[in-house]
Amino acid sequence: MAQDPYLYWYPRGSRTLKKVSLGFVSDLRPVDVVEAEEVVTGHMAPYRTDLSRARMVPIVKERFTSASLRRDLEAVVIHLRAGGAVGFSLDGDKPLARFGTPPNAGDTSVALSAGDPWGSWNSSAAFASGDEIRIEQPGRELRAETVTYTSGNTSAVTTSAYLNGYDVGPVLVRYRDFYPVLRLPARLANSPDLLTHDRRLNYTLSLPLVEYPQDLFAFYDAGFTLGAADSTPDAIGRYSLDEWLGVSSGMPANTFRKSRVGDDDLGAASRFGSETFGQPVTGTLATGRPRWMP
Repeated sequence: MAQDPYLYWYPRGSRTLKKVSLGFVSDLRPVDVVEAEEVVTGHMAPYRTDLSRARMVPIVKERFTSASLRRDLEAVVIHLRAGGAVGFSLDGDKPLARFGTPPNAGDTSVALSAGDPWGSWNSSAAFASGDEIRIEQPGRELRAETVTYTSGNTSAVTTSAYLNGYDVGPVLVRYRDFYPVLRLPARLANSPDLLTHDRRLNYTLSLPLVEYPQDLFAFYDAGFTLGAADSTPDAIGRYSLDEWLGVSSGMPANTFRKSRVGDDDLGAASRFGSETFGQPVTGTLATGRPRWMP
């Protein structure tokens, strides 16, 4: 049976995961947003340039009365005001997200890369047949879709056919309503409306959070697992969400643009190669196009 929604976060100075059970949410309406410029050329044809993209994820829980939940959410709101990040899953059984090889249009499977940074958030998390999962690629261009999960294991997932062809990788495959990294926009850091009350008889949480692709893909090839609920505050070999985002400083450099004429873009045995995380990447693809860089 599905669990209730959860917020995931790490208090500053600690690698111990904190999970806040919400019981229910009143509203969850994610919206993909893009920033683009368009000009009309001398040939009277429009030319568009994609500048950036993000995903707005407003989370609302109305009129709850639990004092302990209110205290937990007060701590989360303070963390967000200070610039910290949180995760959220509408189903606490499925905080699932993995990176994989970009599929072509019409494909029905994705090979997954090693590593599961969010695996400590629920060690028994697993997709079930019929689950909806979202796939997306990095970069400024918005290319994503929702497909239906059929079967899979730790090395691959099989789904309904993909409509899009994905030419930038790695792709992120996740449970549709799992948001691994969310932030509060700085312009809303002083908003009085994040956690409100009606004469302290009941409380309402309203978090207008944002998901940035750079934050998500910073965890590709990270080679570690985030701290678990039973990790000590200074656990060796673990990171907190904010710690790793600070270390990575955005999207890792070893992303690539998939070749359309061969499986290996730089002649490596694997599409993911063996580049060191965060190090500059040189070279071109088999098609002569440069790798995608943030």
